[in-house]
Amino acid sequence: MIKTIYFMDHPGYGWPDKKWLAPYFLTPAGRQTAFGKDNDSWSVSAECVDGTESLPREQQIDIDLQIVGRPDLGILLFYDRWSATDGVSYCSKGNLRMLRQWVVTKHRSRLPVGLFIPFEQALKAVVEFTETNGALPKCIEWVASSDLPEGTFPEPVVTIRDAQLKLGDL
Repeated sequence: MIKTIYFMDHPGYGWPDKKWLAPYFLTPAGRQTAFGKDNDSWSVSAECVDGTESLPREQQIDIDLQIVGRPDLGILLFYDRWSATDGVSYCSKGNLRMLRQWVVTKHRSRLPVGLFIPFEQALKAVVEFTETNGALPKCIEWVASSDLPEGTFPEPVVTIRDAQLKLGDL
């Protein structure tokens, strides 16, 4: 299994321990640094899990835990486990009554407020993910992406500048 992380200044390979990760989730300054300035989206990944490293690429299994945060709101976790022929996808389960309220990420995606969870819970899930080699964390509630109502993830926000750039390509 190949373990990688895209999170702040972590070197990339291997997964961080809880002590390194905790300040980004548990302190206001850490939350602002990790999720409030230049970027708000990070990921922890495992490639070739469950002994699939020696199989052809289309039979290998990969897992991603995507972490999207807002200092004023919390964390939305996306868990994806897939191969070329199969896959499952889950989202952290917050207050589902707020699925039709959205926030805009630094990458201009609109995400439902109802899938955000507190930072403390998200940290526990990320740590459990790393300690169980990519298993779906059991310490939080999840909702299968396929069970979410249509329109939960609307189109990204398009700015006037985006539209001008697209027109310039014509």
